[in-house]
Amino acid sequence: MNRDAKEKVNFLINDNKGAIKNPLPKLALKANSNLLVQDLERSKKTIAEILVVVENYYKELAPFIINLRKNVNDITEETHICAVYLLMSHAVQDWKAAFLLARNGDIGSWVFIRLIKESIALADLFVLEFRKGERKYIDKWFSGEVIGHASCREAHEEFFKELKENEGIDIKKMASEIYHMESLVIHSSYSTMLESVSPFTEDFDYSGRTQYSRTSTMLPYAKGSMEAVNISLKLIYLFLIKDAEAYENLDKILIKYSSK
Repeated sequence: MNRDAKEKVNFLINDNKGAIKNPLPKLALKANSNLLVQDLERSKKTIAEILVVVENYYKELAPFIINLRKNVNDITEETHICAVYLLMSHAVQDWKAAFLLARNGDIGSWVFIRLIKESIALADLFVLEFRKGERKYIDKWFSGEVIGHASCREAHEEFFKELKENEGIDIKKMASEIYHMESLVIHSSYSTMLESVSPFTEDFDYSGRTQYSRTSTMLPYAKGSMEAVNISLKLIYLFLIKDAEAYENLDKILIKYSSK
């Protein structure tokens, strides 16, 4: 863990401890015995509102993933398009699980969103590799090797540095920091465990209210992850399928949901 990441983690730990020990939530609960119920209902409402947008977004993108199958001759073939089709299809199933868990206020939905990001990162890597006429990583993948996320980040950095608007941006560092922060949840870090403690009771929150609250706070990130799927599909249809019409339609969808 580099120094910047360590500082951010320490900040999260101290911030969570401070929130748990803060006397104000206890005083607020004494003043309003319905506070926890009201907070839970607010979280449920927020989750429902965000899910409407993200699920509608999903419904518009899923057909583009399913449509990739017609470009695969044999589902066991070791081609770039077959690998990308399998990875993106897996992401479709993971979204269904993420929606189900999020609707029930289960922070486990985050695990599936991470799985989705792992799948689309590999899909991007293989598309960009195909663009260069190479098979280094895809051959390793088909042989059963696990491709580290660092390889995906390096491919992203190389590609996005080609775009003028990204000049001066340390894309690799930014992607590494995001990946590390996501890992805190997946790997049961101390800061994540503290977030499961209620500031009202200073105990692990078995009632589920804290889970609903955390889910409602983190769900906007799911929309960003759906945008990542959208961008991955644009790369697929631009470089792998070479379908200009589908690419333009995907661009319209991206613009449509960027304002929601």
